[in-house]
Amino acid sequence: RCRIAVAGANGKTTTSSMLAAVLTAAGWDPSYAVGGDPVQLPVNAHLGQGDTFVIEADESDGSFVGYRPHVALVTSVQPDHLDFYGTAAAVEAGYRAFVRTIEPGGLLVACVDDPGARRLADAAAAAGVRVVRYGTSDDADVRLTDLDPTGLGARASVHVDGTAYPLRLSVPGEHNLFNAAGVLAAAVSALAWDEPAPARRTPERVTQWLDLLWRFRGVRRRFERVGDAGGVTIVDDYAHNPAKVRAAVATGRGALPQGGRLVVVFQPHLYSRTRDFAAEFGAVLVDAARMFADTGNRLELAPDGVHPSDEGHRLLAELLPPGREEAGWDAVACVLAVARFCAQASELSVAERWYGASALPDLLGLPDALVNESRLGRGLDALLGCKDAI
Repeated sequence: RCRIAVAGANGKTTTSSMLAAVLTAAGWDPSYAVGGDPVQLPVNAHLGQGDTFVIEADESDGSFVGYRPHVALVTSVQPDHLDFYGTAAAVEAGYRAFVRTIEPGGLLVACVDDPGARRLADAAAAAGVRVVRYGTSDDADVRLTDLDPTGLGARASVHVDGTAYPLRLSVPGEHNLFNAAGVLAAAVSALAWDEPAPARRTPERVTQWLDLLWRFRGVRRRFERVGDAGGVTIVDDYAHNPAKVRAAVATGRGALPQGGRLVVVFQPHLYSRTRDFAAEFGAVLVDAARMFADTGNRLELAPDGVHPSDEGHRLLAELLPPGREEAGWDAVACVLAVARFCAQASELSVAERWYGASALPDLLGLPDALVNESRLGRGLDALLGCKDAI
């Protein structure tokens, strides 16, 4: 099988899902294992009969050096998981080790708009590895121009061998245009192993890949639209590092109707990540029109004597400018509860959906301790103050 390992600080789940969905839609029946739930695939891991295996290669603990891919697709190389690596330099060393595991004669596909991925590509090329570059840079082999990420889709021109093609996506955000360019770069450079290389890059074949990319419907919790009610669109996104938060906020702002407002409800994912990137989180969160933060943390223990909720509150309170609002877990839970309630009670009137608090515990199976009048009220107040918002 041709093993394609997708790695990167950002975008690897969507890119690997996009690749798996595109190959499935093309009838290739690939095997795949990705760390999210692709909307148009029944499962996130599948053993297919085809000759291609798509793997989301997670760098968090260094284990991505075990896949020995024929094609390594790297979306970005940025500091993250410093609880394991310790330093940004060690992160980059980890990616270089990953590239050294590419099978002889294999290929590195890298986004050269990302400085870390560019350094990785340059080092790989110097070591004799074949490299295909994508992005907006002039030296990109698959180059994006005229990017238009507004609305709940995205479009651009993509240039392959000097020919410009229209790239249209059904998923929003500039970052997804880059993800699609990476998939296209891998497709026209390495896939269809039974064909001679020139046949992979004909206009007809490029157009086929672009049509399949248009059909991609996204990944759960990657700017997933979960409901609309009372003029409010509610989107769920698993953005857990500063670059991902920046992309989610930018995508939300680009999707706003004229005169709309953006409201961000942010939950730090790990104590260590919040501590290590506190300044970066603060810088990207201030771009929201209103911001609520869940300052608790339930996935990682803090050092002895430090409560994650207290530390998260301190960090965010220091970083958010005057006028930014902050609420705790209750507001976050209630906003999500209201979103689920609205999605499941579409037959109710707007007023009934907003104020039908008594139906929430039974409908959603939430504990009574969470859904009480005062806590629900904070979540409702947050939404009611944000008509025509995302």
